[in-house]
Amino acid sequence: MEWCETTNYSRHSKTNDGGLTWDLSYEFGYNINKIDFLDENIGYVVGDQATAFKTIDGGQNWTKLKLQWGNYETVKFLSNNVGFISSEYGYLYK
Repeated sequence: MEWCETTNYSRHSKTNDGGLTWDLSYEFGYNINKIDFLDENIGYVVGDQATAFKTIDGGQNWTKLKLQWGNYETVKFLSNNVGFISSEYGYLYK
């Protein structure tokens, strides 16, 4: 599965056929800066205005995570229990 961010930065599409066709996956409502999938089901997105979401079903549904306010630039999860998020001001959250 691959993901693509559209031009308004809040709508994301996915493909299951190597990019031959794309389907709108989810509209987050805020700019999304980074997507990271731990496996084909578990994934995270982060973005502006404290935007952080998690999926456990390959992106069909997303749950908003409650984090301290910030504009998040990157996300990387190493396991189900260990992940990192960085903000535009250089803060790193574990």
